[in-house]
Amino acid sequence: MTKKTVLLPLLFLCFTVFSQNLKGKWALVLDNNRFSIPGCMVIEITDKEEITYSFNEFIDSTALKIDTINNVLIKGIERYIHKYNLRDSISLTYYFEKKEEINENEIKKTTKIDYIKLLPTQINYPIEEVLKKKYISFYKEVETSSNNATISFIRNKENQISNISSTSGDNSYMLEKIDDTYCIVNYLGKNRLWFWPIKEIHGDYLLVYGVSGREGFVKLHEIKEIKSKKEVFVPNHH
Repeated sequence: MTKKTVLLPLLFLCFTVFSQNLKGKWALVLDNNRFSIPGCMVIEITDKEEITYSFNEFIDSTALKIDTINNVLIKGIERYIHKYNLRDSISLTYYFEKKEEINENEIKKTTKIDYIKLLPTQINYPIEEVLKKKYISFYKEVETSSNNATISFIRNKENQISNISSTSGDNSYMLEKIDDTYCIVNYLGKNRLWFWPIKEIHGDYLLVYGVSGREGFVKLHEIKEIKSKKEVFVPNHH
């Protein structure tokens, strides 16, 4: 009898912790060859609903119930169910099952979608100085060489995107915020394609996460210009 009275509160505490870990805003993980609709999708999980954003712009909300025992989310009035896996405190995967008929046989296909939790950015270096720097990207430019692309930020005084050409085929980058999280946002013209949240800002690197193909936090290193040494003329005195 004593064991049961101890076990039940522990189980309740365990389920509560898992539910609390799910709460917050989660960014869809994409590489530079894919995009989402809405663009730069972010979901916010609360006690009662899932809210969808296009970066920081509200799109929609739906009723939500979290079943932490079976690791499923029950969404909307139609009670649509899909499984989830909280891989660690900041990594979440959704699983969607779809039925397809192939040669009159019904086959279930599972698609997984990865999200990363948005965390407050630790600022250890002035933002104004970050905007002047260039960084080495993890993604390669598809149209050009096999070398990794560079990241430099474009902005005007209001930190808006009006100075980015809407007809330009080039990628541009902006430093933008979702609540307390700074993000490197990739644009094509005036459209957001994908973004990396920043965990820490330092003088010679940014600690980012949500990079497709890389787990956890990774350093985005500054490109430091090497100044050429000028030749010094020393007169020959006789």
